[in-house]
Amino acid sequence: MPSCCPAESTKPAFIGIFGAIVGGFAVSAVFFLLSFSSITAPALPFPVVVTTTTNLSALSTTAQPETMYNRPIWKPPARGSRMPSPRAFRLTRDMVRARARDGVIVVTFGNYAFMDFILTWVRHLTGLGVDNLLVGAMDTKLLRQLYLTGVPVFDMGSRMVTEDVGWGSPTFHKMGREKVLLINELLPFGYELLMCDTDMVWLKNPLPYLARYPSADLLTSSDQVIPTVTDDSLENWREVTGAYNIGIFHWRPTEPAKRLAKDWKDLVISDDKIWDQNAFNDLVHKVFGQPVQGEDELVYSYDGKLKLGVLPASIFCSGHTYFVQGMHQQLRLEPYAVHTTFQYAGTEGKRHRLREAMHFFDQPSYYDSPVTRPRVCRKVGSLLSAVRDDVEGIVKSKFAGLVDQVTALSTDTLELKTDLRKLMADVTKLFQTQGGPSAMKASELLTSDSKRYNIGDDAWQGAPKFQKLKILTFDGSENVFPWLTRVDQFFEGQGTPEQGKVWLASYQLAGHTVLWYHNCKISHNAPSWSVFAERITHRFEPKIRNTQLGTIKNLQQTDTADEYEEKFLTLMCSAKDSLSSTRWSCSWLASTIPSGRIHNTHTRTTQSL
Repeated sequence: MPSCCPAESTKPAFIGIFGAIVGGFAVSAVFFLLSFSSITAPALPFPVVVTTTTNLSALSTTAQPETMYNRPIWKPPARGSRMPSPRAFRLTRDMVRARARDGVIVVTFGNYAFMDFILTWVRHLTGLGVDNLLVGAMDTKLLRQLYLTGVPVFDMGSRMVTEDVGWGSPTFHKMGREKVLLINELLPFGYELLMCDTDMVWLKNPLPYLARYPSADLLTSSDQVIPTVTDDSLENWREVTGAYNIGIFHWRPTEPAKRLAKDWKDLVISDDKIWDQNAFNDLVHKVFGQPVQGEDELVYSYDGKLKLGVLPASIFCSGHTYFVQGMHQQLRLEPYAVHTTFQYAGTEGKRHRLREAMHFFDQPSYYDSPVTRPRVCRKVGSLLSAVRDDVEGIVKSKFAGLVDQVTALSTDTLELKTDLRKLMADVTKLFQTQGGPSAMKASELLTSDSKRYNIGDDAWQGAPKFQKLKILTFDGSENVFPWLTRVDQFFEGQGTPEQGKVWLASYQLAGHTVLWYHNCKISHNAPSWSVFAERITHRFEPKIRNTQLGTIKNLQQTDTADEYEEKFLTLMCSAKDSLSSTRWSCSWLASTIPSGRIHNTHTRTTQSL
């Protein structure tokens, strides 16, 4: 064997080392080039928002090529791509098919003035895993912005202004007619339609709830403010008094629903002043009141074939049931939707309500401070100086005499307080010296009515407050003698003068005795008290047949001795001229009592008389 050469034996080792070095350089070069290309790659034009909730389209879109119709929501078009032609945004069956899930499409519409409401509406639905939605754009500005933001949008062809039209305006009613036209355009595509206004938000996925009533042709919200049910079932349509609200309603593509949509369209087109919601309510109530057999929560309406259900206002809330009443909290229910009805201050008020409830999504610029703030702060001094000068000028020109007026008013107020203090001092002194109103002269207390009866100042010094005591009223139906006795006692206790007795007593007459007194006053002018007492006694004394003594003689005791004594005394008052002797009267009284009851009667009767 030949001997080995050292150089030849080491050659394979050098070749391996050299190959490793060359390979390392190659790998390093590739890594460097990749790093360089990643640094120069352009940034994304918009932040892509990825929802964490599994949506309904996850399986149906994976096998389809991505188009502007089925592109994931919030994914903007590629940077540098051209805006599609207007024809691409027309509403077609293919567009609806690409967005629909399980045969359902959720739709809203609006103009550019409501873009923040629309983005909030879409954000709530995508956060709930609902992406089978479309937005109708009523102007090209909104159409472009929604497309660039990654929201599925179609052109309604309305060519409407971009400003807020305001509730109740002619343009507002035009928007309502556009809704009716849109429903008529969508239903023939054969998909269930959940139509919504933009001034509402979804808090819970409504599609499973709507699927609970598969036989309903139409499910509508309402303006009901009093709950008819306490759970999450449909409202009791028999007790719903509020109007049906078309801000949230679910249509199924049935023949009765299509006929209703067509008649609704014809009605609002025929009269541009009619409100679309009023027209809807009128049509629905044309035939109404027959419950659906086996489904009592639904009612036949419109033509007697449309099956209608009313969504509960406690969970498909209006602005009143959600913000004011908190009905869902009272009933411990989880709300599905909030529609900002029953709201003041127009669109701004609705936006504020949703912000207050933390349901409104604002852009980051709404919360960020402006970058020019430091530069503005340096000029605050000069700004305040200018404002101060302007305010001083306005005050001098508009309120030159204000100080003088205030001074004069203060002086007048001080004088008024002084006069009031003086008056109070005089009244206090009068009470202390004369003993209050009861001690004042009668002329200071009598009304003009009492002065017509010539009640003199010096003749009557009685206490006026006792004149208001109620004397026994006399209406002529009872005996007049007890009443006269009571009145005499009152006059004696009060020291009433003769001039005032008839006047005071006449106030206590009632019934036909008032007419008698009126005739008496006309016939005999103002009678004195004695004449008045005599005439009223003669007119209203108990009727006695034949002679007074004969009546007393015929009186027999039928009850107790006390009752008999009362009757006897009454008759004796009428016969006082005939019965001149008290002892004789007592004897007669005793003689008329049966012998079995005469014990002690004579003595007791004498004392009573």
